[in-house]
Amino acid sequence: MFQQAIAELQEALTFNETEVLVLGALAHVYARAGQREEALKLVAKLERIEAEERGYVAPFGIIWAYAGLGDKEQAFAWLERSYQERRDRIVWLNVDPLLEPLRSDPRFHDLVRRVGLPTAGAQ
Repeated sequence: MFQQAIAELQEALTFNETEVLVLGALAHVYARAGQREEALKLVAKLERIEAEERGYVAPFGIIWAYAGLGDKEQAFAWLERSYQERRDRIVWLNVDPLLEPLRSDPRFHDLVRRVGLPTAGAQ
């Protein structure tokens, strides 16, 4: 259902073309749908927005984009930053579907543990 997701996310951008979470989700879907160039264009846009903003920019848009692209190094660098800055979305690690490409990595499980969330197999 990648094409439907792309259409819905593009429509959401008509309300705010610089909404980082929507841009990140769209980049993620583009990447997973095999449209890598489109995803990379959005990553560049996200990084420009992040560099230009003086206030809070939600890092999860960038994390989602890199996760979709399979760039685990960048995704984990941004996750670590989010953890260090105590960003609120970090508590959704275990249930965020856009983080699925990262869940098999031992760094993910370490981060879940450090955040204090239940780990796999915990009762």
